[in-house]
Amino acid sequence: MFRTVANVQTGKIETIPFTQAEIAARAARAARASTAPIVNPTPLEWMDRIPAERQAALLDALDATPEGRRFQKRMLAAREIDPKHPETRSGVAMLRAAGVLTEGEAAALLA
Repeated sequence: MFRTVANVQTGKIETIPFTQAEIAARAARAARASTAPIVNPTPLEWMDRIPAERQAALLDALDATPEGRRFQKRMLAAREIDPKHPETRSGVAMLRAAGVLTEGEAAALLA
């Protein structure tokens, strides 16, 4: 592994190798970053909390209103869904009020 640096004395650009300690430190940082636990589900994992046959009805209901479409687009664009976030809770409440989600399904989405 190499890095490019500017030598201020000569004015030249030089490529110098990383030391073994620098390589080890970079590897340790990368390992910590890749093993960090995921606390919240991805949008796919979140949707899989309700049965697949019910997901179509859920998506149809979201398409029926501007608020539903907005919630759906924001949900799908997210890297993860925080069940405790006010926007998640209000979206699930909207679907529950519309009769699309059962009480159990709403509870599963907000768990």
